[in-house]
Amino acid sequence: MKKSYIVTFRVDGRYKALIETEETDLEIIKSLAEDEYCEADFGELHDIDGYARMVEDYDTGEIIWDRE
Repeated sequence: MKKSYIVTFRVDGRYKALIETEETDLEIIKSLAEDEYCEADFGELHDIDGYARMVEDYDTGEIIWDRE
């Protein structure tokens, strides 16, 4: 009988926010970028690096392996 597992990956990547503004204050520009980042679709990550972080039993939620 097949058993289901959830494998969680930690993904490191870069999100590039294109900010179009007449503002020149760097703190305001960074704030605008942070706002966009919070609303981002992370299907748009660039330079993705990742590795398995955790294995969890789908049925019980038991963590079988954790990289820590």
